[in-house]
Amino acid sequence: MGHLLQNQQLIIEVDLPDENYQSARFDWTGKITQVSYRGIPVAGAESATGPRAQEGRGFYNEFGIEQAVGFASIKDGEWFHKIGVGLLQKNGDVYDFAQAYKIRPAEFEVITGENQIQITCRSAFCDGIAYVLKKLIQLQEDGFDVQYELINRGEQIIETDEYMHNFMAINGEGIGPDYELDFPFEIQPDGFNKTVNDEKVVDIGKRKITFNGHPTQDFFFSNLSGGQQVTASWTLTHEGAKIGLSETCDFKTASINLWGIGYVVSPEIFKHIKLLPQQSTQWSRSYRFFSLD
Repeated sequence: MGHLLQNQQLIIEVDLPDENYQSARFDWTGKITQVSYRGIPVAGAESATGPRAQEGRGFYNEFGIEQAVGFASIKDGEWFHKIGVGLLQKNGDVYDFAQAYKIRPAEFEVITGENQIQITCRSAFCDGIAYVLKKLIQLQEDGFDVQYELINRGEQIIETDEYMHNFMAINGEGIGPDYELDFPFEIQPDGFNKTVNDEKVVDIGKRKITFNGHPTQDFFFSNLSGGQQVTASWTLTHEGAKIGLSETCDFKTASINLWGIGYVVSPEIFKHIKLLPQQSTQWSRSYRFFSLD
């Protein structure tokens, strides 16, 4: 039945590792499927019609979207790590985050407490690689925090990236002029690695992104800061619902992307990770909610 964290302002819905989403892309630890602020839902899903067991939604994170750990060094049919999921069976020369790889799930442990839930993922030892991932989700008065710890228990270096996809759809309303996305740094269009804005609905400002219409096709912008190390944060507001939310991380980042379509908008802050054997690292993401009144 999942787990609820709630107070007078917020309800946070968390699926446990063996519930609903069971695919090979997103981290199974702490799958935050929905957050409601003062009765208003703020999250959507990757697909408007896709099956819940296969699609991203809410505040789902992922490790290694470009290249999963250990993929390059093994042969077809052998197994590689997808952090937070388990072992995936290699099928093809190029890693594809959307492929339906065969999965050997990792071991998961869930500990619940007052206003928090901690989920631990312990990997198998495979090709000299092993890790422990711990995720702690804590409810705050006006938001929630997600704290991570990744421990390298193997013999090889672990190098990867982690990001939260943030499938945002405030009050279930489609993307349009009511939405505004603000950043604490100057956006660098000349430094974008990729731009998809065929309908010209997305307007790029100095520090904000707005919408002059309602997109029906995908839009995407990579490397919003032009590769510069910047404060890892964004703020999304919705004029119609009169609420907003922000994500602020405890690290600097040189990689922030934006993806969306007509029913959802997803700012993505990336954390780069490189761990020698027996090393560990910690980082956190803090979400806060507020009223525009």
